[in-house]
Amino acid sequence: MFRSPEATDAAPLHPGEILRVDILPHLAMTPSRLAHHLGIEASVLHGLLAERIGVTPDLAQRLGRALGHGAHHWLALQMQYDLWQANQMDTAGVLPIAWSRRTPVHRPASAA
Repeated sequence: MFRSPEATDAAPLHPGEILRVDILPHLAMTPSRLAHHLGIEASVLHGLLAERIGVTPDLAQRLGRALGHGAHHWLALQMQYDLWQANQMDTAGVLPIAWSRRTPVHRPASAA
């Protein structure tokens, strides 16, 4: 189900689209009723369904518990979508930094 962002040119589906197209029609609930069931504002769910906002850890917990997929499922969908989107950005000007793991890290002593 989950593929590397480099594995395809096609964008992964936004979690809101999956909820709107694949799940919500089978719930026999309106989006407002689902929002109430989840304990969130209807505007939050409508934002997710319209793909204007993403799945937060709190929302993932709520969706996972209500729908039985678990929070990790919803966060993984969001991460896959976000990483694909980030991969489309031009980062050609960012060059790798040469560093050595053997270089000691000097951390200031904490004030006790």
